[in-house]
Amino acid sequence: MNGARRRLAASAAAVLLAMLLLPAATTATWTSWSYTPVSEVSEVALSADGAAAFIGGDRIHCLNTAGGVEWKAWFGDHISATPDGKTIVCSLGGQIYWLDGDSGSPARDIEAGSPVRHLVITPDGSRTIVADAAGELTFYNAKGEEIRTVEPAEGTAIEDMALSRDGNYLGVISREGTWLYSKYGSTRWEREGQTDGEGGQCIDLSANGRYAAAGSDAGLRYFNSTGGIVWERPCGMRITAVAIAPTGNYVAAGSQNSILSFFAANGTLLWKYNVGAAAGDGTPGGPGITDLSPSRLDTVWILDLALSEDGEYVLAGSTDKAVRLFSRDGTLVWSRMADAWVNHVGIAKDGATGIAVTKSMVIGLVNEPEPEAAPPDVAAATLPMVPAAPIPGDPGNIPVIAPVPAAVPEIPQPTLRTILAGGSPGRLLQLLGFS
Repeated sequence: MNGARRRLAASAAAVLLAMLLLPAATTATWTSWSYTPVSEVSEVALSADGAAAFIGGDRIHCLNTAGGVEWKAWFGDHISATPDGKTIVCSLGGQIYWLDGDSGSPARDIEAGSPVRHLVITPDGSRTIVADAAGELTFYNAKGEEIRTVEPAEGTAIEDMALSRDGNYLGVISREGTWLYSKYGSTRWEREGQTDGEGGQCIDLSANGRYAAAGSDAGLRYFNSTGGIVWERPCGMRITAVAIAPTGNYVAAGSQNSILSFFAANGTLLWKYNVGAAAGDGTPGGPGITDLSPSRLDTVWILDLALSEDGEYVLAGSTDKAVRLFSRDGTLVWSRMADAWVNHVGIAKDGATGIAVTKSMVIGLVNEPEPEAAPPDVAAATLPMVPAAPIPGDPGNIPVIAPVPAAVPEIPQPTLRTILAGGSPGRLLQLLGFS
């Protein structure tokens, strides 16, 4: 083989080797920001895509994914938002307000009478459901008109309520039992007395409302679409927070004894994590998944939980002033200290954005892909300078053809590996069409 052919083979091999050395798939890092309002914070509502966080309190704030303030308006102790962030409903005492999510401008307000304890709005904004201090549930239409009022347990306060992601069902829990309602106010099932004397505390629904997880002093119960108990698990102390992955595949429960438990939908315990107490230097601590002995169980309450769509991420807030993010296998992915108890958390549908609030601080969490690394500098392969045939009638004029980029056809991986491992340059040129 002459020198030109060898040089051509070497250039082509260099290009193919560089193609094999391109960087692998991008990875991601978790970053966070914080915002300190001048007024007290009470609750938080996050849009489904995580693009907007609505902070309730003495002043309502709309924050973007970088923690910037989009608008401030009005006030509200309790707050809920449609998944697209277009409509906000909030309350102060017995007054209920509907706001435009893009600007914070008021749309309407009504007087509910008894002070509001909980409220939710359906994804399409057609229903707003309010639980008051007297233990009544009132269903309003999009115009703020009362549609129906029900009283799950006479004279008993409603401890928690949860709306299915499709907006069709509402789960309610009190010290007297557990109920499931349609968005029109009709009772789908009730289990009055199931938590009697056990202190019903928290509830969550799957996206379609077919399953409900309820926490009480007695432990965790998982209900089916007719209100039957599929399984129940004692958890040592009162369950203070519960969350179901919208797909219904996983359930997370937090208790007053520092334990975060993660279950499969069939009730199988997949892992436990002892959040412990924060270290003296402000670093979130705790022995984690390896030590659950009673001597290591500090009295930390897990106050709120949120799961991403498929349960890939679990966000937890607790009384040790820590915000923690776990992966589905129980790994502590990220954590940060706040200034006080972390009362409420929320996570976007895809798990890429999270939010947590104390009474005086907002912490945002963002999963940011790292920028792709630039590929190594490799000179483009070119064909050698080849003299052209003489032009008839002018034998002294011999133009030179300018170099052109060489096309590199696809080569099967086994063949490529053979060549790069010492195969014949002649075989490479043959594959490239030069011999």
